[in-house]
Amino acid sequence: MSNIVNATDKTYRAEVQSSTTPVIVDLWAPWCQPCKAINKDLEAISETYKGRVKVVKVNVDENPELVKALEIRSVPTILFYSAKGSSPIAIVGATTAKQMIAKFRLEELPSAI
Repeated sequence: MSNIVNATDKTYRAEVQSSTTPVIVDLWAPWCQPCKAINKDLEAISETYKGRVKVVKVNVDENPELVKALEIRSVPTILFYSAKGSSPIAIVGATTAKQMIAKFRLEELPSAI
């Protein structure tokens, strides 16, 4: 079973901004082939870093308020919030698990309790 959470315009604050663990947000669309291509990498990260990082997906077609608020111009866009209230680090376009782990410095996260 997947550890990935789906968020909406209404649940984003609770799922992401109020999270007590770092969060990776995947802003995607069902018609986007690169978005589909990174799903397995996000699944792998959610398993490998379970308890240390939360992975959240947001369908941009179904959540226009959030897309506007976050100023998303292209999908996939991956955002990483290292701490509650922090500004995100972004990757725009297709990427790999290895690239996300390096850019977001996931290896430096403390072990899960």
